[in-house]
Amino acid sequence: SMRNVTFALLLVAGTATAQGTKTRSAAAVTAATAALDKADAAFNAHDAKALGAMLDKGYFGQGPTVSAKYDSPEAMTEHLTAMLAKGGRLTREALTIKADDDGGTAWYIANYIFIPKVPPGALPVHRKLRESGVLVKRGKDWKFAMLHMSQVQQDDPK
Repeated sequence: SMRNVTFALLLVAGTATAQGTKTRSAAAVTAATAALDKADAAFNAHDAKALGAMLDKGYFGQGPTVSAKYDSPEAMTEHLTAMLAKGGRLTREALTIKADDDGGTAWYIANYIFIPKVPPGALPVHRKLRESGVLVKRGKDWKFAMLHMSQVQQDDPK
């Protein structure tokens, strides 16, 4: 009957929409992960200009110190330029990333080891950092809309 055909079409359309949502979301996770890989490589190459170009025009973020507040891409680029001039490297140890259904926004939490450059003869420092952020798709590019960095604290003993 006509009623059964309509129902079957709605069911198929609903499944296709859910599948499209999953596909868009999965594609966004892949693309946002690639953007994070690109940002990490730029950081380790000490390329503040490349990192600054990855900041969205509405960017804001904060770091692990009270004064570390950057409410514009310009302020963050200035901070990155000063920080990267000192050297240092990041190694990502873990990444959790989630994208919205339309594939235009991704949220992430990444754990890093930061190894600042130390003066000759000084012992190397390994700092555990956690970064959380939001990436937004602008055309074909993924931009950082928000970042927060904190130093990872050890769990209390059981």
